Amino acid sequence: GYSRPGYSRSGAQISFRISSNGGRSPAYRDPLDIPSQQPQVLPPVESYPPVQNYPLVQSYPPVQMLPHQIGEIVDCRVPLATSVRIEDECNIAPNAVPVIVAVRDPHMGVYETHERVVYVQVFVPPCPLRGLTISPCRTRVSMDFGQYQVDIKSKDGVIVVDYDN
Repeated sequence: GYSRPGYSRSGAQISFRISSNGGRSPAYRDPLDIPSQQPQVLPPVESYPPVQNYPLVQSYPPVQMLPHQIGEIVDCRVPLATSVRIEDECNIAPNAVPVIVAVRDPHMGVYETHERVVYVQVFVPPCPLRGLTISPCRTRVSMDFGQYQVDIKSKDGVIVVDYDN
């Protein structure tokens, strides 16, 4: 039967339950009768050429792709930054070897929260690194090799590599 939810005259709470199918719930193994429908014909979809046919876009790698730290010497294949200026090239050490260093992206804004790195190739003497200094704002990396030093500054859209002896 049906009763209105609420309280009785005596103040006791009244509850009720409504059931269907004679109180029997359907079993999961019982088959369901679903009426068949005619298949819908969808209009043709415009297809695009495969992605590999598009020209590659030259850009800096995203942070998630290459997780290197600023100042780290990288020994894997990475795309190199293109906006690089060399100062005092005459001060490069004799028999210098090329290495790739991760530096702060020079195109980063002052208020960006996720730091991006780019990669620059520098020539260093064939001796161990004596000291590595990274500025507090992380825009300058100084590599000390004793008699030779390499300073990398990354800001205002340009990476400047300065060789000192």
